[in-house]
Amino acid sequence: MGMAVLARRPRLIDARLQTLYAPPQEALTSDGRAVRVTAEVAYRVADPRKTLRQVENYRWALEMLLKGTIAAVVGGRERAALGDLRALRSSVLYSLRAHCSSWGLQVFRVDLRF
Repeated sequence: MGMAVLARRPRLIDARLQTLYAPPQEALTSDGRAVRVTAEVAYRVADPRKTLRQVENYRWALEMLLKGTIAAVVGGRERAALGDLRALRSSVLYSLRAHCSSWGLQVFRVDLRF
């Protein structure tokens, strides 16, 4: 049985409020219509140790999670229901908070634009 030693270089984590811009993406609604969605997320690293242990590149992971969450939320609604931005934002925000808390990230705000 071998042993492995993991040596990590010290890394600086910015604990200030940060924003992540997700470029426009196409998403299909439940009635089969394509919509173009742009998103922006405001977050901060709440627990740097947890962030370093749980995820290698938290900005990339957050962007991928955001894109998947948008596709799931938009895909579960009809085109006519997309006018209620408050409900869409709260659904995306709730999902991101649930996933990102285990990574040591705290999500404050989500903005969606169609």
